[in-house]
Amino acid sequence: PRPVVVTAPAARQGAPRPMAAKCGVGMILKQTGGVLIVKKLAEGGAAARCGQIKEGDTLAKVDGTIVSTADEAAEYIVGPEGTETTMLFYREVAGKRSTITVNLRRAPIT
Repeated sequence: PRPVVVTAPAARQGAPRPMAAKCGVGMILKQTGGVLIVKKLAEGGAAARCGQIKEGDTLAKVDGTIVSTADEAAEYIVGPEGTETTMLFYREVAGKRSTITVNLRRAPIT
């Protein structure tokens, strides 16, 4: 499967949104069989700056809603500049699952 850049729920809304309207958290996700894995964090993006999210973490919820596809994630992650989103991640370390919850402020996607 190809990596998916979380930018916008483009196909669901018909017309693409103007570039200036796209605000996210700076994270590239890889969709693998019903789960979303953090593939990369954009340098200087909100996800990287928070210091809690790592490549390989699994994104489980955005704003309290379970997400399992890139389209679902984008629908909740992308929003107006300066607004906050709450994300819940799982991390597996030595067979134990940790839960990480972060609040991130959206910024323009470059």
